[in-house]
Amino acid sequence: MKILCLTVSAGSGHIKAAEAIGKYFKTHYNDVQFEMVDTLKYINLNYSPTKN
Repeated sequence: MKILCLTVSAGSGHIKAAEAIGKYFKTHYNDVQFEMVDTLKYINLNYSPTKN
């Protein structure tokens, strides 16, 4: 089973929750591939839909 968990590195709560989810699946299921991706790394913080 492949699991992709999208997180945000704005505080440690998101990361800890994602780690707990990964640990649960790895403990309760066989052959789990769990990956966390910090989506904040891919967001342009200067982007605004109202800017032209």
